[in-house]
Amino acid sequence: MVEDNSQLPIPDNDDVTAQPIEPSLLETTDAGLDDPEVKAKLGEKGVAFLKRVIAEMRGRQAVADVIEADSDGLSRSTDELGEAGELKEGSPEALCLAQLKEDFDGGIVVVSEEGDVDAYKAAKEATPTAGQSWEAIKVRLFAKGGELLKKAAALQGRGRLVGVYSNGELAIRDRGTEPVIYATPKGGALTAITMDTPNREAVMQQIRDGEGEFADYWEIRQAVNGAGYHLPPDSPEYVKKGLVAASEAVSGEDYVRSTNGTDWRSAILECGNVSRSSAVRVVDFDPNLQFTDVNHDNPVHRDVDRGAVRWLRG
Repeated sequence: MVEDNSQLPIPDNDDVTAQPIEPSLLETTDAGLDDPEVKAKLGEKGVAFLKRVIAEMRGRQAVADVIEADSDGLSRSTDELGEAGELKEGSPEALCLAQLKEDFDGGIVVVSEEGDVDAYKAAKEATPTAGQSWEAIKVRLFAKGGELLKKAAALQGRGRLVGVYSNGELAIRDRGTEPVIYATPKGGALTAITMDTPNREAVMQQIRDGEGEFADYWEIRQAVNGAGYHLPPDSPEYVKKGLVAASEAVSGEDYVRSTNGTDWRSAILECGNVSRSSAVRVVDFDPNLQFTDVNHDNPVHRDVDRGAVRWLRG
């Protein structure tokens, strides 16, 4: 016997998240709602509304049966996806997801523009989950066909989860301390050289030997933004704050650092479309002091040790 819900109030707006729902409805299938007896009780509008509500609730609870697919390898069916929302084993997205889960378990923070390293360390110790659950994080990653997860998987080292913003958006950066270096090989196009780049050292040496040139500030900035990532905000006060400070507090590593610890490294901040005579801020690693700080640099310089740490928000 189907309960008569024909008098259910059906709102005219699309804000289904504001509507109450019984947990048992999550077990309801579209086929069940299409049953003639159900349609007779609820009406076409009622059935359509409940389908939207159930779909929304499933998404929010990360129990959707199918994640929308695309050519980058996100699973297309429940056979590939698995009942727990897992990706195909060994795929870039699956490896990325596993790493992000480790990051979450290790502790994350709520990101603000003004937080310093000490404040973030205290916050991580007091609330290591930043008020989030892993299921809530997964909902963000898998939304819109796994768009955010794919972007994270394309970061250096498949990305690192640092924290969340106050609105729940995630803050994910390139993994590791080596900045992404941008260069244009002779006869080629501007290229991002990451720690994942095949024959990285040979490629870098080729540029050093004059077979191309490293990127200036504007080229790095444009390449980062054009790929759908962003840079940390400028710090005219020359202090480590916001994303830079959060990264150091959560990871326990310098924001940037050469692998061997003996070479200079720097990563640019978002200083806007500055003039050639302006200075831009960078986060510097000083191998002599074994320390990072915010310094200034000339935007026209094309340095082998200057690049970017790319951030993803969503």
